Amino acid sequence: MPSRPTDVALVAARDLDPPEREFIKEAGVHTGKHAVQRALGEVDCVYVAVDFDVPRARTRWRRSCPSPGDASSPKRSALLRTVATEATVIGAGFTGLVPDAKNLEPATRLSAALRAVTVLQATPV
Repeated sequence: MPSRPTDVALVAARDLDPPEREFIKEAGVHTGKHAVQRALGEVDCVYVAVDFDVPRARTRWRRSCPSPGDASSPKRSALLRTVATEATVIGAGFTGLVPDAKNLEPATRLSAALRAVTVLQATPV
């Protein structure tokens, strides 16, 4: 079954154009405080897309197109652990980074937040 807009959660988006905002609203993409929980309500598997351009300007990593936002790294890690706890993560993509050694640690930490729970789910008891 293909994904529906109501299966999508948009978290900490920034710099959206008016047509983008209109599409998100009309399509039923989940936004706001409980967007992830609402989107997870009717799915078993998820693909997670993380855009590194959104974090706060004072983050340690180098980004391709920095924009102001409010997604701190601890908040992101906690959110990714929640996603991995409530659904099977079948893939993830990280975008917005530039080649730089400073990016390895935060990308590794965020991917570990997804993987740790997923491995526990897949391990027979």
